[in-house]
Amino acid sequence: MTRRPAPAVTLRRAAIADIDDVLRILRAIWVDSYDELTGRCLPAHRLEELLVGDRFKFISDIDRMMVACRDHRVVGWMWREQAFIDDLWVEPPEQGRGIGKLLLDDALARIKADGYRLASLDCIAANSRARRFYEREGWRPVRYYERNLWQQATIGFMLYEHDL
Repeated sequence: MTRRPAPAVTLRRAAIADIDDVLRILRAIWVDSYDELTGRCLPAHRLEELLVGDRFKFISDIDRMMVACRDHRVVGWMWREQAFIDDLWVEPPEQGRGIGKLLLDDALARIKADGYRLASLDCIAANSRARRFYEREGWRPVRYYERNLWQQATIGFMLYEHDL
């Protein structure tokens, strides 16, 4: 049996209309893995409260976000602040298909075009899959630190850098 190739993924600047899809992906990843990675269980009502706050942040700074689409459906997104990639998320069924790399490469190109010589990002230290991905893409771990994600939940993070 011949397997049909998946439709191509395209990147574009995010629009206000994409916010619900962005939040859908964030919610799916949290449910899929983040409770396990953080060793905490964020109550569903608290997750929804955090997502309401994110909605306002994303709407007010939508120009900082890129989305990846397959068949006109948002399947991943990236948010950056100057030379720091603050978020890079791909919905669980689409992970491992090159979407994260497309978003990451696009972010690096934009950061470099803005005149920066060094890009940075962080990820939860226990997220070995993400850490392998970043290191495979040429990012180097530079510092472990702890950060409060939500009330009484301090989580270990690894800061990464990439020369441009």
